[in-house]
Amino acid sequence: MATAIFDLGTDGNINVEILSLPNDFWAISEVRAVEAQSIIRVIHAGGDFTEFIPETHRLGDAYGRAR
Repeated sequence: MATAIFDLGTDGNINVEILSLPNDFWAISEVRAVEAQSIIRVIHAGGDFTEFIPETHRLGDAYGRAR
């Protein structure tokens, strides 16, 4: 199961941190609203995360092993 924490900055940017312990994956990125929705859909569906922001060809700002 993955967890995402979203933070709306005072400048309107959305920052997200994703943690998926079963996949040993961690990522943090600044995302647009449509990308945040994609992340929520993946979590809701129980999907897996990779170095790419879901439904895009854009790499996350930082990513790697969770442990």
